[in-house]
Amino acid sequence: MSKTVREIAETMGVLAENLVKEKQRVRDEIKRQKIKTKKVGNKFVVSDVDVESVVAALKKKSVKESSKKKEDNEELLRLINSLKEENSELRSKNEELSKNCLRG
Repeated sequence: MSKTVREIAETMGVLAENLVKEKQRVRDEIKRQKIKTKKVGNKFVVSDVDVESVVAALKKKSVKESSKKKEDNEELLRLINSLKEENSELRSKNEELSKNCLRG
């Protein structure tokens, strides 16, 4: 038995709003692996063996993407924390200068 691009995307467990993007990823991976498709009725299908290779490649890529996003998020959090520290230092300096101006 074989599967359509939509069926492959659905087996990946994608939400309905992301289905179009996932279908495009599946199509891109099919082209990247140079997999032959067959036309059954009005649908193009891929054999089960090829489906497994496409799904494995896409899952591997999604793991890489999620780890990269996680690293990016951690870097942004570090940057935010350093900016908060700098901001609090500047506030305290500003308060000191304001007090000195009022005294003088």
